[in-house]
Amino acid sequence: MDGEAAVSQGLPNRADLRAITTLENNLNADTVSAVRSGLQRIDALLGGNPAGKSILARLCACGDDAGELQIRREQLCQLYDQQSRSAVEAIRAAAYVVETKLRQIGLAKDEFDSWNQELRRLRAKRQSDGVTEFDISAAQLAVFQAEYTLVHQIIEWKISESKLKKAQGLLAAECGYGLPLCN
Repeated sequence: MDGEAAVSQGLPNRADLRAITTLENNLNADTVSAVRSGLQRIDALLGGNPAGKSILARLCACGDDAGELQIRREQLCQLYDQQSRSAVEAIRAAAYVVETKLRQIGLAKDEFDSWNQELRRLRAKRQSDGVTEFDISAAQLAVFQAEYTLVHQIIEWKISESKLKKAQGLLAAECGYGLPLCN
């Protein structure tokens, strides 16, 4: 999967982006304190008193909810943009690692096949061309080493796939931890 396809598949599944969208979609005068609290949980620097006002000054101000709503909406938009850019970078990087691991598997498979072919050739020539058991044992060792490398590359590829799914927000769902749909 290329990086852009991975991003397209992953962004809608990111719990952090869905949480920010839920906060923004439910922002109103009745929920502003809950959104403020949610912002503080996401980022400790967010959700503080608007425009540096003290709690006492905010209690004395009348009709200032519209100002705080606008501030919270802007904070949520900025946070979404920041988190979205970070998610895109993480997903692209993870997709690149998966592609790299697949190429490494191909190289390891070619080496394994090459050594297997050499071992078969040596066994066939054992009687006629003076190939010794030492030559065959050395080739067999090379086959084992190439097989070990191939298996190791496959394991690393599977790990990189899991990391990609994590970056896409898909891993938790595949493990049975579904997230509620947030609109």
